[in-house]
Amino acid sequence: MTNYIAKTTFSTANEDNWEDGEIGNNIWKDYQMEFESDNKNDILEKISNYHDVKIENLELNSCEENGRVDVCFYENADGCSPTNRELELFKENKLNLFSVRVSYQLYKIDTVSAI
Repeated sequence: MTNYIAKTTFSTANEDNWEDGEIGNNIWKDYQMEFESDNKNDILEKISNYHDVKIENLELNSCEENGRVDVCFYENADGCSPTNRELELFKENKLNLFSVRVSYQLYKIDTVSAI
């Protein structure tokens, strides 16, 4: 039987300004997540659902690292998904958000069952 496990390896958040992009204030986030399934696509779907992003926005084999899966999204200063109003203010360059990157390593585990 084959199982797949995805574990977070690191996560960061950078203060982001619509006009200038990431402006520093790098913060290490403490996302310690693990997902398991017998299906690789199911794990990718679990990651995308957890972070509320579309599955096609996951970066597979990111940085040319086999099995690395990165997900990027925005958070407000409270560490929550920004409201629609906060996104509007961000796009008007009146509010900074945090650009978050969470990296997972995907492992394929082959197990042998006892007879």
